[in-house]
Formats: sequence, C-alpha cells, structure tokens
Amino acid sequence: MNTSRNFPFRLHFFLGFLLVTCWYGNTVRAEAQVIPQNQLLVAGVDSENSSYYAAKRSLDGNPATMWHTRWSPSAAPFPHEIKLKLPSSYMVTGLRYLPRQDGSRNGIITAYAIYVSIDGTSWDTPVASGTWAGTSALKEVTFSGTEGRYVRLVATAAANKNTYTSAAEINVLGTPVAPPAPPSLPASKSLSWVDSSSNEDGFKIERKVGTAGTFVRLAVVEANTTSYKDTDIAPGATYCYRVQAFNAAGDSPFSNEACTTSQASTTFTSAPVNNQINSTNSQSNTSPNLTSPPAQAMRSNNHPADKQYPLGVQIGVFRPSTATWYLDRNANGQFDGCTVDTCSTTFGVVGDLPVIGDWNGTGMEQIGVFNPATQMWDLDKNGDMIWEACDTDLCYGPSGSVEDLPISGFWRTGSKIATIGVYRPRTGQWFLDLNGDGRMDLHAGDTVLGPFGTPTDLPVAGDWTGTGKTRIGTFNPRTGQWRLDLNDNGVFDGCTIDRCVTAFGRGQNYPVVGDWLGSGVSQIGIFDPTSGIWQLDLNNDGIFNGCESDRCVGSFGKVGDLPVVGHW
Repeated sequence: MNTSRNFPFRLHFFLGFLLVTCWYGNTVRAEAQVIPQNQLLVAGVDSENSSYYAAKRSLDGNPATMWHTRWSPSAAPFPHEIKLKLPSSYMVTGLRYLPRQDGSRNGIITAYAIYVSIDGTSWDTPVASGTWAGTSALKEVTFSGTEGRYVRLVATAAANKNTYTSAAEINVLGTPVAPPAPPSLPASKSLSWVDSSSNEDGFKIERKVGTAGTFVRLAVVEANTTSYKDTDIAPGATYCYRVQAFNAAGDSPFSNEACTTSQASTTFTSAPVNNQINSTNSQSNTSPNLTSPPAQAMRSNNHPADKQYPLGVQIGVFRPSTATWYLDRNANGQFDGCTVDTCSTTFGVVGDLPVIGDWNGTGMEQIGVFNPATQMWDLDKNGDMIWEACDTDLCYGPSGSVEDLPISGFWRTGSKIATIGVYRPRTGQWFLDLNGDGRMDLHAGDTVLGPFGTPTDLPVAGDWTGTGKTRIGTFNPRTGQWRLDLNDNGVFDGCTIDRCVTAFGRGQNYPVVGDWLGSGVSQIGIFDPTSGIWQLDLNNDGIFNGCESDRCVGSFGKVGDLPVVGHW
C-alpha cells in the first residue's frame, strides 16, 4: 500500500498596510525505499578485525564479504556498533540486516537496538530493539518514521554465545526529507510574517549596514518563533535583512533583501515562505579592501595604545565573502597593507567559518576553516596558510551539523595541541573533540556539554581561571551579556557560581577572547565591524573603562569580517 505525507511550507508576510502572501507547494513523501548502499558512509565503528573485515564491507553489495569485529589476539567485548551516514536527511523507517553467508554462525546478531540521529552525536532512545534468530536468513525491522541523517546499529548478543559481531550487508529504509523553503521579505520599515509551515527547525537572520554592506549573522531563532526585535540600530542608518530557514535536511536559499532607514526598532516575525528570490530587490555584496577610518578617529582611538603595554596576542579577521585572511603580523593593532601584515586567499572557500588553534603543539596558533554546508574541517597544521591537502594539513569531518558554530580549545588539562568543537545554538549544547581524532563521538571519550547558551548567543572559549584548560562561555549580541563557565561543569549555574558580565559590547559587535597581557588568563573583548575598532578588557573587570585603562586597537576589519585572535 502506498503511503504519503504532506508537509506544507506556507508563509503570510505582513508589511505595514501591505499584505504579501506566498505559498510553497505541498511536498509529498514517497513510499519508503531502500537507500542505495553506494550513498551510505560508515561514520563510526567500534571494532574491525582487519581491513579485509572492515565495516565498509557491509555496504559493498557483495554477500560474500563481511564486517567482522576483532577476534584476534582477543575478542572485542560487547556491545558492538556501526554508525552509518545517509546522503541527506531522511525519514528513516527501517533496517535490513543480512548475516554472514559462509555457513558459520559466528557473530550473527541475536539482540539488537537501532538508533536514528540528526547529527550523529546526539542519540535518544532506540527507535527499535529486540531479538533475531541466529540464522543466516535476512532480517528486517520497520518502525515509525524518524527524521535523521545517521543510523546506528548496536549488537548486544550473537549466535554461538561468543562476543563477535558480523554483517554481510546492511541496508537502510527511508524517504528523503526536503529542505525548507526560502523566506521572502518585502522592503519596508516594519516586517512581519506568520509561520504556517511544519518542517523548519529554526531561522537564521542576517543583517547588513547600508545597501552595499556585507551580511553578517544577527540571530538564530527557534522554530515557530513569531517575532524578533532588532534593538541595536542607529537613527537614520539604513539596514537590510534577509532570512534563511533550516532543518536537518539543510538550509533554504536566502530570501530577497528587505531594507529600511531606521527611526525605531525593526520588528519582524520569522517563518519560511516560497522558493522564489526576487532578484530585482536583491543587492549585490561587494568586498572592498580593508580601509582605515578618518584620521581624527584614528588619533582618538590609538594614541592611548602607543603608551601601553604590548598585547600578548595578535588580532586578525577572516572575510567569508571572499575567503580572505588578514592578520596583524606586526602586532600594532592596525592594518598596514598586505606587504607589512599578512593577507591570504589560499586557505578556505567562500562561506567558510574561521577556527583558530595550535594544531601542531608549537605554542603558536594556526588558521583553519569549518564549512557549515558540508561539516568538513580543514586545519593548517604546518602554518603556511596554504591548503596542501590532507597528507600535509589536517582534514576532519563530516563533524557537526549545518547550524553549528565552530570553536577550538585545550579541552583537557595539560594538553598542548588544540582540538575542535562546535556550539549548537538551537539546543545550547557543546560537542567537544576530547581525544583529538577530528570526530565528536561520545562513546570514544568525547563529550557533550550544556545546555549552556540560547539560540541568539555566540560561543566563546577561554582559560578563565589560568589552569591551562579551555572552558566555554557565551556572548549575547542583543544584550551585551557574557556568561562564562567558571567552574567548568558545562552548565550555567548562575552568576554567583559562574561569571556574568552584564554589558560589554552589543548589537553588531562580535566577541573576542585572548590573553591580552600574557598572564595565562583569558580576557574578553569585542570587535565592531562598522568601525573596525577592537575594545579589549585589559583589567578583566567586565567593564569597558575607556581606551586609557583598557585597550582600543584598530582600525582592522570591516562589516562582514569575522574576528580571530592568536600568536601569528
């Protein structure tokens, strides 16, 4: 019997006295099908006896080969598991298991559990569990559709009462989940729309200053949100907005732009709409060279810096629109051109997000990028700022999800090599690669922290207490509030146990963290892309006390740039 399910994705936009209604056609999911094995990847396995019995043998379409857990020199103990990554998000409805076909019963699974996950890191309760006969006959389990991109088969018992696990072939049943439809924004001072959709996980809101500016992330809001208020605007300034819906299947295209010259706060309500972008209303983004502010502004911001103690770390920016790095190589806090400072277009691609860490244990930081679309990480291990493939630099992934924001740190006390992690704004969770293998596998000793943070927060990480271990924290651009995990338990315990900074930066400011004085303790700071000025909390009191007591550096960077800090 054919089964189908409709998923309407519809939006009504209200603009002043103008009503704009956009409809996205119903998406009908087809009957569950076998996902082609050549589109599946092994995302993890607890044991393989050798390459001849590798986990990938269970996906090769050949019943004569098999995955087999270690039996020599000693048998690997239960439980055993294999994790599979699907080509995109699916409504998973079943699994087929073909035991070994060579006449032996060793390793044939007799007790099992099946899990489905959105991100391959967070696993809830099993979608199915039970027992199978210890025969070579094909086994099939079906269950209610569960949305995800990862499937995990766990074996807890096998035929012949040994601790082996084997599989000739594994197939997954399911139907693809369509990504959400893109939003559509009319241009006005006041934007709002009604969310009539059923399959978004949330919305990403971006803003730029002026019609020729560069879009930067303003907020991530949850599914079914009905309003968002942008409170950090300057009277008379022009702001342009665009919205992108997302779910586990991916991101929608961006909406067309909506621009307004502000007199008061801009309010709009989140939801996706149709799949058309009005190109006549879209503004092209340009990426001019870094420029300095007027001379008067330069004097007022930088004269104090001439008399102060040199910073213990250096600043820089990554420009996602062009995949260009600008690093303050001479450590004077200003951009002095590519012949004095460092400019690089040879590491990363357009749309990447920057991540900085000491990837080789030299005590210096190297650059790296995380691609949200593919969840792949490229890290410049040899520090030459040139991508030289995985045999010279580091390649990780897919690790994380499309909505994650990358971080890095020394997650273990005494570690000399930084490892990666991600912050998931939608849930406030942090996934940290403790063992340094470039994956975030909880069963392999990695960890998940939280909830610590909200969907509108940006992640920060630093050594808040001088112990040599990196700890997490958040910055809220809407309020300027910082929350730092002082006791290192991965959850927010209030301002009396952890640390709260009530107002250091806000609006378009980006958070930065660095050991500004080389004391071994990380301090906070902000980067203002509208001016390129950095304000650094040198005395670590959580209050900006002006450029004489704290520190102002710049101009370095512009709207659209993402700040980075390190020893270059």
